[in-house]
Amino acid sequence: MPPWWKIRRELVRLNNQLLELPERLFTKFLGWAFYDFFLKKKSKIYEGAIPLGKAACIFVIFPNGEDLSSELITIEYLIEKKISPIVVSNKKLGMSQIAQLQPITTLTLERKNFGYDFGGYRDGLLILKNKVSELDFIILLNDSTWFPVSRRIDWIDECIALDFDFCAATSSSSIGRKRYSSEASSWWKAQYSSANFHYCSYALMFKRKLLEEASFINFFRFFPLTNNKSRTVRRGEIGLTRWIKKSGHSHGAVFKIESLPHEIKLMNATQTKALFQSLTLLENQELISLKDSLETQAHALDEESSQVEVNAIKDFILYAVARQGISYSLPQHLIEKWAFPFLKKSIATFSMDNKSKLSDLSLGLVSFHEIVKKSLINPDAKR
Repeated sequence: MPPWWKIRRELVRLNNQLLELPERLFTKFLGWAFYDFFLKKKSKIYEGAIPLGKAACIFVIFPNGEDLSSELITIEYLIEKKISPIVVSNKKLGMSQIAQLQPITTLTLERKNFGYDFGGYRDGLLILKNKVSELDFIILLNDSTWFPVSRRIDWIDECIALDFDFCAATSSSSIGRKRYSSEASSWWKAQYSSANFHYCSYALMFKRKLLEEASFINFFRFFPLTNNKSRTVRRGEIGLTRWIKKSGHSHGAVFKIESLPHEIKLMNATQTKALFQSLTLLENQELISLKDSLETQAHALDEESSQVEVNAIKDFILYAVARQGISYSLPQHLIEKWAFPFLKKSIATFSMDNKSKLSDLSLGLVSFHEIVKKSLINPDAKR
């Protein structure tokens, strides 16, 4: 017989699921209708000065106070790439913010924050629904990251060059949910057939082949909107990825996490130590405890260390990435070694150690140094 605490935990979980069932069913089938009939009427549209061209970006924002510095850099980059910015704000904007946005956007939509980023993506795409099939591509982007923090590799150019109908920056939850062991490198393989595999929704590109299909706009038109964050991830990132896979269209990411084990395998003890020290953790108590238990061993790594000692640290790093996702775990490595142009804003909100690491990392981010430094004084809400 299982211990009482396990039985109690399962009973609590079952009770919570039963209590949530009406809302889950309602939003799954009628969430979009509830928003369209009752909340959408509160939306406001502000026409901008940039005409709609051959490519567009739905840029969903949730500004931190009145400051739009980060968002303005992203929008200016889009204009430089000749991409029409459709800004969707999930937060009420001040008149000064609207005045800043109008000259550099095609339009700005202010909406009720229902459905998180996917609610914003949906509204932006429905505004474009009659023009979608005429565009070369549409990008979905949100301001949960600072972008572009690096210009050595241009994510948009790379997506355009790749022969994919759908292209993302990277993917997540494709490694599997193994328990930690000192043999992570033996099981750390990307599993694209995994039920939880998905492309990360902070940066997505849809090309013409997809845009020409009515099923594309219908996926978003009838999207099961909800204000439950975990369900939005499942219905949004995971649901969209499943739909793309079922559609038969080609898909992929510019930055491929499957290359990480080989890259780490080639690292010497000093490089492994530095990578461990740069690791950022979220609110996963298992990872925090494991990292604490390995601190002394990792700190002592040098060229005299045994391969067993080095491998234990390497395997923990891979395990942390498998649990959290690469963009949350290795921001310094991604930017410095992969020229990754995205930096997750919320990393700093989880610990003082993370805040310190982002502060150090920001020193090399020319355009974003002062913005990141300022945000670390009063970090954005977690996204």
